[in-house]
Amino acid sequence: MKRRLTHLKTLIRRDNTFVLPYYGMALAYNKLERFGDAAEMMDRAIMIDPGYQGNRDKKVADMNERLYPQREKKKRICGIIWK
Repeated sequence: MKRRLTHLKTLIRRDNTFVLPYYGMALAYNKLERFGDAAEMMDRAIMIDPGYQGNRDKKVADMNERLYPQREKKKRICGIIWK
């Protein structure tokens, strides 16, 4: 669990506007029965994105777009990747 928290903290240092690491930390703290810390992480997640409703795929795509804006867009059709 400590390793997971360390990894999540690293993600937050890289991009503190990405909501998923805060949510992950809240879950980890809750599992460790550190309820005050869990509540704080959930509060931060909600402050960053009040409309967050658990759409992980969209958030990951948004993060990738911010981190790799120059990456060429590719489309997958029937298992074939087209440029």
